[in-house]
Amino acid sequence: MGPNTETLVVSLGRFGLAARAVVFGIMALFLYRAGATGNADKAKETGGALTQLARQPCGLTLLSIVAIGLAAYGVFMLITASYLRVRAA
Repeated sequence: MGPNTETLVVSLGRFGLAARAVVFGIMALFLYRAGATGNADKAKETGGALTQLARQPCGLTLLSIVAIGLAAYGVFMLITASYLRVRAA
């Protein structure tokens, strides 16, 4: 992999990880709210976090950015897996 390609792949990975952080952060807020209130129904999974993101002002734009970021993370992981070398112990 050339240096320009490596820079692109690293940037793709950083953008994807940031998108994952947004989704996991929203899920963490749901879990905190569920624990603070004692109501387990308030805990949401990934789909619930994305739904909550879509309900915000400019939600479609935010959801689109996160979706592109999650897709970028998937591409990053595919590229990383193709270059990963595992040594036998």
